[in-house]
Amino acid sequence: MKIGIITFLSDNYGAALQAWALQRHLKSMGHEVYIISYRHALPSGVLKSYLGRTPFGTYTKWFGRFKKLRFDRFRLQHLNLTDQFYESIDELRREPPEADIYICGSDQIWNPNFAKSMSDQCAYWLDFGVPQTKKIAYAASFGVQRLRDQNLHAILSSYLKKFAAVGVREYQAIGIIEALGKEGAHWVPDPTLLLKADDYNELAKLPNKNRPYFFAYILGDRQDLIYKIKNFIHSEYNLQSRIPFIVKWWRDIRSAVFPTPQEWLGYIRESKFVVTNSFHGTIFSILYRKPFVTIPIAGKGSEMNDRIISLLERLGIEDRILWQYDEIKLKKLFETPVKWGGVEQRIEEWRKDAQVFLTRSIEGG
Repeated sequence: MKIGIITFLSDNYGAALQAWALQRHLKSMGHEVYIISYRHALPSGVLKSYLGRTPFGTYTKWFGRFKKLRFDRFRLQHLNLTDQFYESIDELRREPPEADIYICGSDQIWNPNFAKSMSDQCAYWLDFGVPQTKKIAYAASFGVQRLRDQNLHAILSSYLKKFAAVGVREYQAIGIIEALGKEGAHWVPDPTLLLKADDYNELAKLPNKNRPYFFAYILGDRQDLIYKIKNFIHSEYNLQSRIPFIVKWWRDIRSAVFPTPQEWLGYIRESKFVVTNSFHGTIFSILYRKPFVTIPIAGKGSEMNDRIISLLERLGIEDRILWQYDEIKLKKLFETPVKWGGVEQRIEEWRKDAQVFLTRSIEGG
């Protein structure tokens, strides 16, 4: 089968690696797989993209552009992208890429908070292509507990009617799909869990490390908590820190690193301990059998915590969540080995379920 995947092509480690993982897994099933080069066009000013309001703001913007170049290179080297680049749903509708099957997913492609208008989301609901092309969702995520905008229900229900199969990344998303009138949604693992640690070793680039270190990967908030944990681990275990792309103040520059996706994997693989609030930071800590602590997102983005909580509960290691600073719990989590055998058995069972879902969805009538 010729399969076209549409997903977020964002400058984010999880987004890049889940796309690579799904592509690789589908290829291993014997399919011809490509990823649709789609990113909704955003207006931007040239000067604003280079200059900040302060010298430090300019410094961080330049590193943001440096980060983008690294992700662009990864996508060009490791993702089988369509030659045609699409910037709008209209372009996809006019010249849809040829495929027997379209798959949307994974990542938070259905999160309503990530779109300024419905036209920004239509592509991720596969509202393009000829009627003969089968439509499947794999590990699609809403990133919210419920859809608050009732106006969306009729629109999304009409999209879902055209799907042959729906696999969602969070258990609670099954309820959202059912509320939209679609029965039979499956809770499936993120594409990164379809592969094993050894599969990622062909990508991972190991860091040049002089001393043992712990790795902290934090998105958005909870920086105050990270600094407390960083100081505790440094004083208690004499470990250096490696923190990618988190430069909020000049003092952060010494511990910040700016890894490619391959190097990011290597930093996790070789670390002594991982601290993260990232879903994929958590997943790769598990795949590489690293002692880790997951910090829930606070405030506005807290609805996204369900993806991590439901994952850890399914794997029986929800005790790795640290809701607040607690040195006793930190020490216990750092020094108490995880029973990885049981965790990996649960992952393997989930992988088999996912394989059945994909095989039936792709080959079924």
